[in-house]
Amino acid sequence: MSSSYFEGRSCELAKLGYSRDQKRGTPQIAYGLLCDQPGRPIAIEVFSGELHDDKTK
Repeated sequence: MSSSYFEGRSCELAKLGYSRDQKRGTPQIAYGLLCDQPGRPIAIEVFSGELHDDKTK
């Protein structure tokens, strides 16, 4: 899991939540990357910024 914060207001998934970037008060999205055993990416999913990591299973 990782996240990105936004300066604008155009992304409907961008919500206030836990900021890994220490940018409190800015909207963000969360995203997860799933890799196979050798480490090749096989899937990515984007979540609303207010969703906590333990809810992304």
